[in-house]
Amino acid sequence: MDTITEVRETGSGGRAEQRRLLLAAGSGDTEAFARFYDLTSTRVHELSLLMTRDADAAASLTRSAYLEAWRSAPSYDPYRVGPLAWLLAIVHATGRQACAAA
Repeated sequence: MDTITEVRETGSGGRAEQRRLLLAAGSGDTEAFARFYDLTSTRVHELSLLMTRDADAAASLTRSAYLEAWRSAPSYDPYRVGPLAWLLAIVHATGRQACAAA
């Protein structure tokens, strides 16, 4: 395994760490979820901004998506999807629900 792949998979913030943190959060570990948030919040907020085109709406979507992620973490299956893809799918679904309700 080359160095870049190794860092992505095992290093700070890599997929393996995100997976480990999300699985721990699914067992109720709030510190793990806080770290997962720290590692992923920039990407989530970027997608939220792209979807809403409004800073306040993006912040609201980000909060709602993380709340849904916390609630859904026990059902996360690392064999089906990566942690970031799973989270961004939640952001997308949450944003669509908000638009449909408006």
